[in-house]
Amino acid sequence: MSKNDVGQLSLAERTLTPEENLQQQAIALNELTAQLVRQSTVQGATMGAIGGCAAAAIVSAGINKCVGSAVVGATVGGLIGRATGKANVKKRVEIVSHNGVGRGLQKAEADLAAMQLDLDDLIESQSMELLVLAEARKEGRISEAEYANRVEAIRQVRAELVEALTLTGEQAKQVHASLKEAQALGQEKLEWHVLASQRLSENSVSAREAVSLF
Repeated sequence: MSKNDVGQLSLAERTLTPEENLQQQAIALNELTAQLVRQSTVQGATMGAIGGCAAAAIVSAGINKCVGSAVVGATVGGLIGRATGKANVKKRVEIVSHNGVGRGLQKAEADLAAMQLDLDDLIESQSMELLVLAEARKEGRISEAEYANRVEAIRQVRAELVEALTLTGEQAKQVHASLKEAQALGQEKLEWHVLASQRLSENSVSAREAVSLF
């Protein structure tokens, strides 16, 4: 084994710090909920937007005015999308997949629950560290700059986690709205999915509010 191989292996096997581990969990959860947003999006929304644009162009007597008639297009498009959706419920089932979205929601809920436990541990650890740092600064064992740098690093980590959890909550809320729309258009057996997406959003907000900033 060459020196390069050893170096790469050591880097790959390096143990993540609790902060790095949580940051990776947050990124993965954001990616998962973003995927759920795509999976749960109702096809009629896209079809409605296209139909709305065409209708707006007719009203405005010119395709170049479609963008300028966005408000009209959105209104007409929504109606067309809803009508199209009602006529194609069976096709829509393939888009809002029970299994695909269901598995994704189960994983997202489990990942968030695990992240919350690690987050609680990290906050407690950081709070203790801040007390120790304050005492060390007071006794002159560390400089003011060293104290300020570490406090800022902790503050930045917490801010990033709050931002990530906010995004997760917002994306879960979008999934919830899409699933409710699919229900309104006639798709059945989405009750658990609707409740799970609502729980995911609420638990994300709860986790975010547990992170105190300073």
